[in-house]
Amino acid sequence: MQANLQTLDLRLHSSFDAHPVEDGITHSAEKVIERALLSGDEELVCGWLAQMSADTERSVFAASVLRCLGRLTVGDSTWRAEVVRIALSSQDVEMRDAAIQATKWWGDPELKRVLQLHSETEPWLREYIEGVADSIDG
Repeated sequence: MQANLQTLDLRLHSSFDAHPVEDGITHSAEKVIERALLSGDEELVCGWLAQMSADTERSVFAASVLRCLGRLTVGDSTWRAEVVRIALSSQDVEMRDAAIQATKWWGDPELKRVLQLHSETEPWLREYIEGVADSIDG
């Protein structure tokens, strides 16, 4: 299974290197993620994706993974809440921004609480969090 993790990582890197993730435009990495989820143990793949989205050593990559995850129905609401919680705890502002974007797209009521419990230092992100939290029912 380690080889599959490396293959997924390589395919995602290739997708992001070819084209950055842009708002409103479907990204090829979304298909890579969907294929990985359909090809085997979904729980294992979700674990790999959670690791990738929390990788502070590769924060640009992690943020791109988060943005793509947010566009898909991946994992359950508990898994998504943990992914967002971890990304929001990052020192990297791009990772935190991507976590908020994913939260906005997923819209899980559980995520509203995650956002409300987060103490954001960046004023513009704090404002974004408030807007997203207000838009989530629950």
